[in-house]
Amino acid sequence: MKINGAALVGLLFLDLILVGFGIALIALIFSLWVVVYSFIASPFLVIGAHFLQLQEFTLWRIVLGAILAALSFTVILPFAKTATSKVKALFIQYFAFHQQSLYK
Repeated sequence: MKINGAALVGLLFLDLILVGFGIALIALIFSLWVVVYSFIASPFLVIGAHFLQLQEFTLWRIVLGAILAALSFTVILPFAKTATSKVKALFIQYFAFHQQSLYK
């Protein structure tokens, strides 16, 4: 297979511009998953902090932790799964575009 030299140079310069956007997308997806898992763990962290005597146990803390966990399970987790699959599909399509334009 022969590599198209002009396409290689053009794609290298395009990648220099798009690498920042790719890193930003990956960082956003990673931070979204960190939020999901921290919201799910929040009621357990409240109970653990009480048993370790790091903070005083109040009812509003456990209720707020339960609300955050419920919000994470019902809203944020499906959004995170969808966003992750869309970004993955976008990267796969971009790499397929690279191969098609280089090996003509």
